[in-house]
This record gives sequence, C-alpha cells and structure tokens, in this order.
Amino acid sequence: MTPFTMVLLALLGIQTASAQSVWKTRFTGAGFSTTPRKICLVVYKEERLLEVWGERSDGTSARVHTFPV
Repeated sequence: MTPFTMVLLALLGIQTASAQSVWKTRFTGAGFSTTPRKICLVVYKEERLLEVWGERSDGTSARVHTFPV
C-alpha cells in the first residue's frame, strides 16, 4: 500500500493496523503525543508534493510528513 493510499484511507476512516502504526510513528516524530484533532493537506502542484500537517493543542501546526505525488 502506498503512503498516499494510506492517507486517503485514513481520511475516509478506513485504517489497517499497519497504517495506524506508521501514522503513530510519524505523529510522534513530529512532536505529537496523540493523533492531532485537525489535519491539513497542502498540495504543491509544480513541486508534485503533498504535505500532511497537524494542529497541536496550543494551536500551532507541525508538518507530519511529505509525500511525492
């Protein structure tokens, strides 16, 4: 399963155990103690990148992961 597919499945509420483990590691690496309540997807068309950002409880945001598209 590609990372892009995992993001889409997570957004649709369809998650496998392996996808949950991958995202937990990514959120922890970005400084989150739990899964963010809000996420934002940022697409850079010319650069062909998709960024996943999460919002912390204090209102600040952090980039969780960048995928090539």
